[in-house]
Amino acid sequence: LKLHLQSTDYGNFLANEASPLTVSVIDDKLKEKMVVEFRHMRNHAYEPLASFLDFITSVGSSKCQD
Repeated sequence: LKLHLQSTDYGNFLANEASPLTVSVIDDKLKEKMVVEFRHMRNHAYEPLASFLDFITSVGSSKCQD
């Protein structure tokens, strides 16, 4: 799996993980990478995209608290 992922944009995110990889490790690392990429996109977004990204962030965080 590591070898396959190395040929994608996600190739480096598992580079420091020891084998064997578990589903939970892959899941956690993917979530971390997605959050970093989302924050980067939000920080560079112009209106109206910036407001929309803020909105979906607030909706998502309120659902997580329920």
